Amino acid sequence: MGTNYIFLMGPRACGKTSVGNAMSMQLIDWTAVDLDAEYERICFMETGRRIGTDVDAYYDRSREILFEYMGLENIIMCLGGGTLINSRKAPNGCMATLEKCRERGQIVLLLPSRFDFRNKKVLHLREKERRYSVASSTVAKHYEKRIDFYKNSADFVVYGTDVKGAATKIIKHFDL
Repeated sequence: MGTNYIFLMGPRACGKTSVGNAMSMQLIDWTAVDLDAEYERICFMETGRRIGTDVDAYYDRSREILFEYMGLENIIMCLGGGTLINSRKAPNGCMATLEKCRERGQIVLLLPSRFDFRNKKVLHLREKERRYSVASSTVAKHYEKRIDFYKNSADFVVYGTDVKGAATKIIKHFDL
């Protein structure tokens, strides 16, 4: 079941970028792209600021960047934690974006081993290390709100926090 495009999704700070980078290190001619980092880079070039203040504009621009990358081959796209879910303009989980991803490649969900308060706390601690972060209550709320959508949308789910192990599981599953 080969593919030439992998979308990594999951809660904020779950390790999407780390797993994507580990995969690209193991695969010849594959590139990992962090959608949030691309947004920051492009936003800075366009406005002189890393992050825009309009939340809907952030998600709309992130989706535009995602669609631009869909024309390339051998990409591991590390989606921002809310790219497929957030937008006041598309409150039903941005299903059109999800369908475009499905048409283009495989969707992989990364999750901690257990869904409990401890994991939410670990995700929040990782979140706090970022240049921009959200409150722990927001992390917990997003985690609860999105988990069913993520599970139902994924072609493959990888549990755990071992970055290299997760990368290897994905590579083997999709015969990359």
